[in-house]
Amino acid sequence: METKRQTLIRHESKDKMCLLIANAVLLVVSIGILAVGAYIRANEGFSNSDAIALLNNMSFGQKNFGDITRIVSILDICSGTVTFLVSILGVVCSLSLKRNMILLYLSILLLIGVFNVVAFGFSCQLLNSAVRMKSSEFEDLLKNFDGTGATDTFSKGWNALFITFDCCGASDVRINQNPFRDYPTKWWSNSLRNFDQIPYSCCEEATIGNYFNKTYTDCSLFFHNYQRTGCYTAVSRLLKILAGSVVGLHIFMFLLEIFISIVCLITFFCSSSQKGFKKCQVDHYNDSVFGSRTALVDSKGFPIKSGVIRGKSVLVIHDLEDSSVVTPTNTHFNGK
Repeated sequence: METKRQTLIRHESKDKMCLLIANAVLLVVSIGILAVGAYIRANEGFSNSDAIALLNNMSFGQKNFGDITRIVSILDICSGTVTFLVSILGVVCSLSLKRNMILLYLSILLLIGVFNVVAFGFSCQLLNSAVRMKSSEFEDLLKNFDGTGATDTFSKGWNALFITFDCCGASDVRINQNPFRDYPTKWWSNSLRNFDQIPYSCCEEATIGNYFNKTYTDCSLFFHNYQRTGCYTAVSRLLKILAGSVVGLHIFMFLLEIFISIVCLITFFCSSSQKGFKKCQVDHYNDSVFGSRTALVDSKGFPIKSGVIRGKSVLVIHDLEDSSVVTPTNTHFNGK
């Protein structure tokens, strides 16, 4: 039959394994959030000032597009980095299960949880902006486009958007479906357009450094090797993927942190119970051998310490002042 001590040890082993696995998963999730934040921060489309200036003309609630993407990227990078470090501390804590370390880890985890809730809120705002994004807003802004040689905010923004998001026009572009002609745009009636059907910035070979004032190419004349996807589709799809991923990761991480906190509390109180049980176990044997009122001292009057040799079920008394050992004869203790 399993003793109370064996039960406590078995539970402690399970708690250790749960904490170890949960913190390993938390570490992986933190890397995912860090990666998404770093991608948003490093993506050319989200960092190009001309493209951001164009997108800021669209409605994104109380904050503009540039502010939301910048805040989300910074919060996710910070959240991912800090959670990564905390998860490493959690792995160390799960291996040692020291009560002081458990309390420290639990306190830090709760503080990080509050920070992650803030990051989660801004990520939800970004996802909401992507969902609410309307193709009609892109179409209205495209009417102001005036070619690759124009220097106004709308034209520079569209050219940057075409190149950095690998898109063309507001909606998808085909030979028989040309948004530059159909809306129409200022560029379509511009004499500098020559015979171009699409701006050179829509070509796959175009870059921020070579697109300016370039016309009359095979791509722009005959639709050779151009970007077919419309910018509304490209931008909204990328935002939904990134924002949706980070929102999902934050939700999973929040639930994981709650689970880890519960396991930490259980482990903390169980370790306290096991420590108290060990003390009661020894005190009970001392009373049975020496009498409930007998002080544990050696022949010289010095205090002595008791312990149990596993397997033999015999209590061995160690003198704290010297290395001598006193063992009560013909006395056995049925315990571990």
